[in-house]
Amino acid sequence: MKKSVMVVLLFTVLLACQPSTNSDEPVVQDFRFGTEGLFIQFAPGAPSPRLFDNQEFVALVEVQNRGTHTVDPNSGNIHLSGFDDKIIKLDDATPRDQQLPQLSGRGPFITQGGIDTITFTGRIDLRGFGVDKYATNVLATACYAYQTVATANFCVDPSPFSATRRTRVCTPAPISLGSQGAPVAVTSIDVEPTPDFTRLQIRVSNVGSGDVFKLGQGPVLGSSNDQNPQLLPRIDKCSPYQGGLRFDEVDYVKISEVKVSGIALDLAPGTSQACRPLLQDRENQGDYYLRLVNGQGVLYCEVKHAALGVQGDSTFVTPLSVVLDYGYRTSVSTPIEIRPTGR
Repeated sequence: MKKSVMVVLLFTVLLACQPSTNSDEPVVQDFRFGTEGLFIQFAPGAPSPRLFDNQEFVALVEVQNRGTHTVDPNSGNIHLSGFDDKIIKLDDATPRDQQLPQLSGRGPFITQGGIDTITFTGRIDLRGFGVDKYATNVLATACYAYQTVATANFCVDPSPFSATRRTRVCTPAPISLGSQGAPVAVTSIDVEPTPDFTRLQIRVSNVGSGDVFKLGQGPVLGSSNDQNPQLLPRIDKCSPYQGGLRFDEVDYVKISEVKVSGIALDLAPGTSQACRPLLQDRENQGDYYLRLVNGQGVLYCEVKHAALGVQGDSTFVTPLSVVLDYGYRTSVSTPIEIRPTGR
């Protein structure tokens, strides 16, 4: 009996000495994953697929931020289109163009981004059109600014062709990154060592289901003065009710920053330019863009070893960060049919 009591006491003491698992400290999550920014959909039954012209028109567009970048009200809009505005007359309080609400992105301590609903209401009137029914697809389009932040560690080898035997902590090799919680991603990085610099091939892809376009101001299509055209924010030009985006504004990603070991590489054209090919935006001179062909582009950067303070032939691992900024457009549609009541 005494032996049993001693065993129980010893077991109790051992449990008491174990570290507590109910810590109040927040758990840091790996949050930079996924290929979406904003996700939009019509709420079920709003609009109703079948309507009569004595009913109120109601469309509810649900918006969810499934990525990592926070969308501010001034950085995007929702547009409702695809219908004759003489038949579906939206109320002044809920116009066809509305600002996006504040939608926070996922973070190290936030597992889900912001969610909200945008409402469109109006009146239906088929009188005087002489038709038995009116069928169309109602289209919701989201145009917004977004950002991708990609990070990686790569190996620097100052003497890749050395004939001497030496101990290496790393070997330069390709890096696969996948996605970063945004519709545009740095998918992979090829590392090519040389004695004086390391060349990086940074592959950028549109991994979402929408269109990527330039930010900033852009000329309005059909502007009468080509030398001094009328300018409009490209976020607004993305609207189906504006002139539209030009061919040289779509499929471009702004390279905002490339840092190696905390040192920003020079992106401006000139003898010290470290990354190519980059196109300077004509309307926004400080912005440098990478063109995507079939949704993909490659940025070539040379990292000089002298700038990193490399001494000797020792290999080491250093961090890389890439920041991309861009506009993004995504849309969703739903069919409706309106019939007259004969009033």
